[in-house]
Amino acid sequence: MRQFWLISSFVLLMTSVGLPQESDNPDTLSGWDITSDISLTLTQSSYNTNWTDAEADAAGSISWSGLALTTANTTLNDKLMWKNRLKLAFGQTHTQRTDAERVTDQGKTLNRWKSPSTSTDEIDYESALHLTMGWFVDPYVSGRWQTQFTNLQNEMFDPQTFTEATGLARKFLDQKHATLAARLGIAFRQTVIKDEDTTNDGGIQFIMDYHRITWDNRLDYKSRLEAYQALFYSESDQEGVNDDWKTIDLNWQNTFSFSLIKYISLNIDTQLLYDKQIHDGGRFKEVLSLGFTYKLM
Repeated sequence: MRQFWLISSFVLLMTSVGLPQESDNPDTLSGWDITSDISLTLTQSSYNTNWTDAEADAAGSISWSGLALTTANTTLNDKLMWKNRLKLAFGQTHTQRTDAERVTDQGKTLNRWKSPSTSTDEIDYESALHLTMGWFVDPYVSGRWQTQFTNLQNEMFDPQTFTEATGLARKFLDQKHATLAARLGIAFRQTVIKDEDTTNDGGIQFIMDYHRITWDNRLDYKSRLEAYQALFYSESDQEGVNDDWKTIDLNWQNTFSFSLIKYISLNIDTQLLYDKQIHDGGRFKEVLSLGFTYKLM
C-alpha cells in the first residue's frame, strides 16, 4: 500500500508540472517562462521453460522509470529575476522468481514476483534570486532541497540535504536554441538523516548549465556540471573521520533526447559522480530508453 501511494504521488507530481494552462502569451504562463520535459519508459522480458541450461535461470522482469525536468523563471521587477528548477526521477524493476527460487528449504512456495527494487530515485528542487543590474555578473542567492522518494527502509524523503548559497552568476550564451550560464559562490549544506545527528559543512560551489536544441528541434541536449569544495565540516574532529571531506565533489549530468515521432523519443541520461567520502573512485550511470516524452516549452 505504501508503494501504491508512492507511485501515485510521483505520477501526480509529474502531471502537475507538465500540464499546460491557459495564457494570453503562448510562450509564458501568467508571466512565467516555463519549460518541462516529461518521459515515461517501460521494459518487459519473459522466458519459457525451453531455454538452455545457461539461460534456464533467467526470469521475466518489468522495469519502468519516469523523469520530469522543469524550469520556471519569472521577472519580479526590472532588477530581480526568480529562477526555479525541479527534477523528479523514479523507477523500479519487478523481477520474477525462477521455479527453483520459489520453493524454500521449508517446502513453502513463494510468490512468482519478488518485491520491486528501486532503479532510480531523485528529488532535486532549487530556487534562486538574481539581481539583474546590467553588470558583468549578477549577484544571486539560492536555496536547494535534495532527497529521494523512499530509502532502503521504505522511509520517505530520507536522507535530505539543504543547501544555501550566494555568489555571482553570468550568462555567457543566450540564444533561442542555445544557452550557457555559470555561477560561483559560497555554499552551506545541512544533511539530515533520520535518527542521526544533522551534519553541516560549507565551502565553494561552482555550477554550469548548458542547453542546446538542434537538428530541426529534434535533438535536445542538457548538461549540468557541479563542483563543491568543502572548507569546513562539523564532524571533522570526530574519532574515525579522515580528511576525505576535503576532496572536491563533482556531479556531471547529461540528458540527450532525440524525437523520433511526436511524443516518442530516444533518451540517453548519464551521470558521473565523485565523492571520496562515499567511494574512492568515480561512479558512472547511463540509462538508454525509448518511450513517451511530453514537452512544455
